[in-house]
Amino acid sequence: MKTNCQSWSGRAAFLAILWLTSAPAALASVVGASTLNIAHDARYEVLGAGFVAIADNAGAMDVNPAGLSRLERPEASAFYSSYLLNSRLMSLNFAYPKTPLGAIGVGYLGFTVNNMDGRDALGNQTGGFSAQERVFNLSLSRPLADSTFIGLSAKLFQSQLADVKAMAAIVDAGALHRFESAPLTLGLSVRNMGPSMKYQSQAEQLPLTAAVAAAYAFSQVPTSIAIGLSRGIVERTTDASAGVETTMGGIITLRGAYKMAKGSVGAVRSSVVGGFGLRLSNYQLDASINPMSALGTVTKFTFTLRFGREPELTALRSRPKAKRN
Repeated sequence: MKTNCQSWSGRAAFLAILWLTSAPAALASVVGASTLNIAHDARYEVLGAGFVAIADNAGAMDVNPAGLSRLERPEASAFYSSYLLNSRLMSLNFAYPKTPLGAIGVGYLGFTVNNMDGRDALGNQTGGFSAQERVFNLSLSRPLADSTFIGLSAKLFQSQLADVKAMAAIVDAGALHRFESAPLTLGLSVRNMGPSMKYQSQAEQLPLTAAVAAAYAFSQVPTSIAIGLSRGIVERTTDASAGVETTMGGIITLRGAYKMAKGSVGAVRSSVVGGFGLRLSNYQLDASINPMSALGTVTKFTFTLRFGREPELTALRSRPKAKRN
């Protein structure tokens, strides 16, 4: 009984941390695995739901798996963020765009909270413990037509709070369509599909989420704008975003977005999120800065390594030299 009280008081604190560090949502006790809806890519953190229509990096497998088909070279990425109350979030992703099956990706996500206070039924401290959630991901993307791509992700979710464990099998699906007549891309994703999971005797639904987005890339300048709308089906929350990213000299990228979020009780919160990117050859570092009022500022980092040469550079170097007379 003592262990159960400690676990469930700790789980309440764990969910509170997830609420503070993700989109504002009413995390009812019947909804679990909210780690799945925390952005673990710096670009996604800034652009929000609008990134569903861009999804052009290895992190696409967690946002819109159809985006893996947009990659031109294999790439690996590592993400890290230090959160509130001794918590941290990290992920590792690898994507290979050209296989006989299509573009494939594998990934790992981990969320950990250390030094949580355990309490018994009377509120007395029983010692510290930790909580963690992990997600293992396998994604596949293929072209459905010349300008349309589809993707699927199969995930294994594991959660542990003290000695209480839960596990769930999850499926994500996504699609992308690029218009030939204009530099416009539409994106659609449905994430966190699967049966409820159980913490001991309590069943918790997965945070089923659907999102639609559009992105427009200007032809004269390296600038894109993206708008998106995300709906938490179970949590009954809505998030909207409008963002822009522009690249200068092929090295520095600046990003910003205005976001609005509506909780299940009708409360609306707005915010402005910014970030930047630095790219040198095959290496890229992206960062996001998200002020959270009195809670402080959450900063996230993504490091990306691309393998091989740029497609344009490869074609140029492989072109046969003209013979001199």
